[in-house]
Amino acid sequence: MADHRHGPPSGRMSPMNAFGRVAAPGDDELSERAWQSRIENAVERCRANGWRLTPIRQRTLELVSRSTRVFKAYELLDRIGDVQVIASPMRVYRALEFLTRHGFVRHLKTINAFIWCDGPPYVTAVPLLICEHCESATALSDPDAGTLIIERASRYGFAVNPGTMELRGICRECAKKRAG
Repeated sequence: MADHRHGPPSGRMSPMNAFGRVAAPGDDELSERAWQSRIENAVERCRANGWRLTPIRQRTLELVSRSTRVFKAYELLDRIGDVQVIASPMRVYRALEFLTRHGFVRHLKTINAFIWCDGPPYVTAVPLLICEHCESATALSDPDAGTLIIERASRYGFAVNPGTMELRGICRECAKKRAG
């Protein structure tokens, strides 16, 4: 088994999908049908809401929606540079900001990475568990977890932003490696 303490090869982040399922190696791309469905739904949401899907936004959307894993912005820049869309770091970050604002991707701020999400931003409080060793991310799919954190924090007069709950620690795989 490969050692991914510093992330998978070529700077790729450990895979996670929007539903918290960690993808197996080689299982980081959706089927053609699932991907086309994501694209069609996203394009329709943009059309219905009057949001302009520029070529760089479209290409960024296609890349992030195709995968079940997280991406760094510069990884997307490298991939976008392979097509006829003129890409620069600023343009990629603007595209990601647009996609985040409209709920197509989620920005994992503690590791500065992005992942596809289905639905409007911050509808529900879904804490993310982020490994400090391999930077994998997993959604805590317990429907009461985010609500409980928000309720407990409010007892201390603290208002939690439900869209940014990121808990850092050590994932199961890294803990096994450390123990073994």
